[in-house]
Amino acid sequence: MRNLSQDPAGQRPADSEPARHGETVLIAEDDAALLEVARRILSRNGYEVLAASTALDACSIAIEHRGDIHLLLTDVIMPRMQGRELANRIRAQQPGIRVLYMSGYADPVLTAQGKLDPGVSLLTKPFSERTLLDKVRQVLDAPR
Repeated sequence: MRNLSQDPAGQRPADSEPARHGETVLIAEDDAALLEVARRILSRNGYEVLAASTALDACSIAIEHRGDIHLLLTDVIMPRMQGRELANRIRAQQPGIRVLYMSGYADPVLTAQGKLDPGVSLLTKPFSERTLLDKVRQVLDAPR
């Protein structure tokens, strides 16, 4: 599933904070329901959202997209290509991209010492709308 659309403007809930800069977020998630939920949340909060249900689709979208992609929100475990490999491939096309991994299992992104690798951000599934928005904002606003 490839989806380059975004929700119409003005459908943001009144109590949520809009994105500050209208950043572009590429979501790679093989669970269709979770992909759609994350896409809707981010779209209605002012982000331009590109959505892919496979890592290969995400790579294609990153190549075809004109302009910067500010954040890759990717599942850690996906068929045919893991989140880390996807992030590395997209960084080759979009060197400034930030990456936020999401997983129901922390182990795949943890070091042998049980800590996240330096510079790795993780969103644990399941997550709330507020948690998703806060974590996305935190990663986008982090110093380089």
